[in-house]
Amino acid sequence: MTARAVEVADRARLTQVLVARTEAERKSTEVIVAAEAEKRAALDRAEATKTLATAEAESNKIKAVGVRNIGEAEAAVITMKNEAQNKLGNNVIDFEIAKKRIEIMPSALAEMVKPIANLKDVRILHTGGAFGGNGAGGGNVGFGEGLAGELLKVHALRPMIDEILRQSGFAPGDDPVQALVGAVTGKSNGAAVPAPAAEKTNAADL
Repeated sequence: MTARAVEVADRARLTQVLVARTEAERKSTEVIVAAEAEKRAALDRAEATKTLATAEAESNKIKAVGVRNIGEAEAAVITMKNEAQNKLGNNVIDFEIAKKRIEIMPSALAEMVKPIANLKDVRILHTGGAFGGNGAGGGNVGFGEGLAGELLKVHALRPMIDEILRQSGFAPGDDPVQALVGAVTGKSNGAAVPAPAAEKTNAADL
């Protein structure tokens, strides 16, 4: 084999080696680039997951604070209501109870006087001379001036009013109106208000 042939063969081998090396380096570079890209993508995914988790945690914290604030506000309202109720002393409570009792008295009185609403006359059997009379009784007396005077003298409605007071929780006294005023104001010696004469239309106790 001549020197020229050897030189050509060596040059061909070197060329093949260079080609193979170049191809290997190209493939290696592709692998490295792909690995770097995958690594970067993995880091990006991890960062995104971390960001989402942080955001969700912050959201839950804000929600928890909101729920706690709402609970504290509701508890504060309940506390204020309870304190307001506790500040209502026994006098105020008694006053409200007395008002309710008084409110039902007109209807109670109306029911009690219904039986005498249709009376045409009243037979006075005996007065005992208590009002300056001679004690003589008898005869039918109509609802005129004479009977009206007798009704006013004996306080015909007094027993019914006393009974209403007792059933309503009040202690009847010398003056039923004074008993009501005393029950509401808490003073047993409160000034009495004169009872309307129109209400004294019963013939009881005669």
